[in-house]
Amino acid sequence: MSSDGFWLRLLRVIRADPEAAGSSSGRWPTTYQGFVWDLAPDSVAPARDGVAVPRVSELDWVGRVPEAELDTYLRAERQRREEAQAAVTTTEAKASRLLTPIVALLAGNVALVAFELKAVSTRAGSGRIVPMIGGIVGAIAIALLMIAAIRGLDADLRVGVYESADGPTELKGKRAALRVEAQGTQLAQWVSGNKATRLMYARASFSKALAAIAIALILGGVTLLTPASAGHADPGQECQRWNTRDQRRTPATAPRVRGTQRHCVPYQR
Repeated sequence: MSSDGFWLRLLRVIRADPEAAGSSSGRWPTTYQGFVWDLAPDSVAPARDGVAVPRVSELDWVGRVPEAELDTYLRAERQRREEAQAAVTTTEAKASRLLTPIVALLAGNVALVAFELKAVSTRAGSGRIVPMIGGIVGAIAIALLMIAAIRGLDADLRVGVYESADGPTELKGKRAALRVEAQGTQLAQWVSGNKATRLMYARASFSKALAAIAIALILGGVTLLTPASAGHADPGQECQRWNTRDQRRTPATAPRVRGTQRHCVPYQR
């Protein structure tokens, strides 16, 4: 089996088939599919970023437009197409701006998780519970921020498909140009809707990450205000338990108690 054949079979198994045909409503790849295709070799990645143009609805109304009003309809339809394409540009700009706070929060959250993990390593017993939970919540926030970033990039960088009446089309007549402009409007609206949906997905992940960060910060504050000795067992009790459990051990082999330089007192027979 060739390398391309292996990749194609693997992509089909993980539900990212680059050769899958789109339905009549077209195919706008999911963020997951686009991410997997970016990892695959160029030879198996789908053309046009995996976007399959939907079937344009029947434009019977174009044939019923009176000849005297074709100029008016053509200008109006061209304006509608341009507005739909402008909406795509606005959505891409918003997705790009969303990446700035995501990167900043990622850096801060990584530092917060590192603080919580350090607190876990320097504490014992019940003193580890709060920083451990804080670290887990912080890690969840990092994952959500990564998902938001990938979805935001998808909304910003996914290839759009557009159509407009060019010179050769206009030479065929104003009615033909009007039909092409109407098709271009539908395509631009379809692209705008899909990009806006991906942006809303990114914002939803971002909002969830903010909630997780707030919880992690609260737990981090509790960790900071809690003494490092919280949850440590009393050295005397540790020695007593050791002596009760093993009466035959000598002081030389007795373990040191965490946080103190005192040796356990040997068991007195």
